[in-house]
Amino acid sequence: MNLRETFVWNLLIGASALTILYYLYLEYNNYNEYNIAWNDYSKEESGTDKELLSKINDLETKLKQKDEYKFTFKENNPTDLRRIIELEGMESYFGVSSNDIKVFAKVGNRAIVQYNGKPYKVALGDTIAGGKITILNDDELVFLRDGEEKRYSLKRKK
Repeated sequence: MNLRETFVWNLLIGASALTILYYLYLEYNNYNEYNIAWNDYSKEESGTDKELLSKINDLETKLKQKDEYKFTFKENNPTDLRRIIELEGMESYFGVSSNDIKVFAKVGNRAIVQYNGKPYKVALGDTIAGGKITILNDDELVFLRDGEEKRYSLKRKK
C-alpha cells in the first residue's frame, strides 16, 4: 500500500471511531434518562394514588349534587314560558306558581278569577294574591298590588 491509501484508510478508521464514540455517548444519555424514569415509576404507589382518589371523590360529589338539584322557576321571571309552552309536570298554559290572577267573568257583584290554578269569587275590596280589587264594574276589574294597577276587561268579545 502506498502512503495515500494508508492515509485514506486511517482517515476512515478515525471517522468511524468518532462516529461510534458519538453514538455510544448518545445511547449512554438515553440509558440514564431511562433509569431515571424507571426509578420514578418504581417509587410511585400504583392503584392508591392519593391525588387520583381525591379527584374521583370530587367528581362523585359533583355528580351527586347534580342528581339532587331540582330545577325551579324564579318568581316574576320575564322569560317564563310556562304560559305558552306546556311543560311536563307543570300546569298547562297558566303556571302553578304564577303570581298573576286570570279574570274569567263577572257574575252579579262578584268576579270569577283564577289564582294558582284555583277559582275564586271576589268582590270589590277583596284581597287575593297579595293585592286588592279596587274597581269592579261591568266593563273592567282593576287589581292593585305593590302600587301597580292591572286592568282586566270584563266586556264580552263579539
